[in-house]
Amino acid sequence: MQQAMKWATDIYREGIQPPDTLSWTGSQNNEAFIAKKIAQTSNGPSITFAMEDALAKARDAKERKLREEALENHLALPHPGARMAGACGRSP
Repeated sequence: MQQAMKWATDIYREGIQPPDTLSWTGSQNNEAFIAKKIAQTSNGPSITFAMEDALAKARDAKERKLREEALENHLALPHPGARMAGACGRSP
């Protein structure tokens, strides 16, 4: 337990995890992912929906191309060791 707490503290002290993440809402971490401020998050399905929404709201061809590429290249995976679950992590 002590090692886990050290790791959880170190990721903030070393700047691996943005300092305000503990207060983020589900939509704020989606926005951070889309803005490339974070590389992963644990709410996979909503990231896909947020990326689709961002693509639909693209203001010009350049932004649309960037959003399309990001959507095509992102990957949502189940949590390691978790049994397969339905949408939003609910049991099937």
